[in-house]
Amino acid sequence: MLQKPYHTKTTDLISEFIKSRLEKSFTAIELSDFLKSHGLDVNKTTVYRNLDKLTKSGQLLKHQI
Repeated sequence: MLQKPYHTKTTDLISEFIKSRLEKSFTAIELSDFLKSHGLDVNKTTVYRNLDKLTKSGQLLKHQI
């Protein structure tokens, strides 16, 4: 049986942020600031965990400066 994707307000806002930045790179700090500006004080570990999941699923490309 297939599981439905788990959506939270945090994951929905992360998706919204990424869609608004399709042609631009961004940092985890910029994403964290976006979440805070929308009323979510998300732990840094949560931000990185979500970014890792999106990278592993092929939805994001990760590069280091």
